[in-house]
Amino acid sequence: MKGRQPAEFEGALLEDIPDIEGRAGELIDRLIAAVNSPQGSDWYEVAWSLVFAIGGEQLLGTEPDTGREPVPGSVGEELRRIHDVASRDEYFQMIGAQLMELTGSGLREDVLIRALRDELTRGIGNFVYTEEANSRRERTRENLEEWSTQADMIATYRGELAKYDSSASSSSDEEIAADLRSLAERFGPVPLETELGSWLRLDRWNERATRWLSDGTIDDWFDRYGERMIRDATGRPL
Repeated sequence: MKGRQPAEFEGALLEDIPDIEGRAGELIDRLIAAVNSPQGSDWYEVAWSLVFAIGGEQLLGTEPDTGREPVPGSVGEELRRIHDVASRDEYFQMIGAQLMELTGSGLREDVLIRALRDELTRGIGNFVYTEEANSRRERTRENLEEWSTQADMIATYRGELAKYDSSASSSSDEEIAADLRSLAERFGPVPLETELGSWLRLDRWNERATRWLSDGTIDDWFDRYGERMIRDATGRPL
């Protein structure tokens, strides 16, 4: 399932947000449209949090093509090496398919999408550099550095990598430890520009989530969806 693509003109976001109809999959479309922002790398950052929340073997084994080559020796380069790479459109189609699979198993669409909207808000907020968030980052950095010295954690991390890259099974302890230390560097001090950018990204997400998936919108969808189900079951208009 492919989310509706927003348009951008002279820096202003011009999005045609349709009225709610109560169709199955409609809230999924809206979530994808909200996540797939045209502003910078917002779509990638938010989609990462979404995929982390919904899982799926194919999604977890895929990295989207951002249009930019990762920095040599970076975690991003390693992720590209051990994952399949999909275009941005393909990636969001895969997200849509995973969401449809979840609702197809009996999970109510409005419950799923409301929970994911709130989880994304929380998750993106975790990357805003407040004192509490910085303390969590420091704990994560310390844990990763400590794990890089522990044989059992090295073995566990090697096993996780091997799920997506079979060659990781033959990586030495020293190579895995270096990967963990490299990952720890991502949780070090951040420049002021990055700190300000994280606040702006959260503001932009909150604005998009409100426009596409407010509580009123989700409630309206549920009412209309219920009406459709009754009408289809009885053959009578409400």
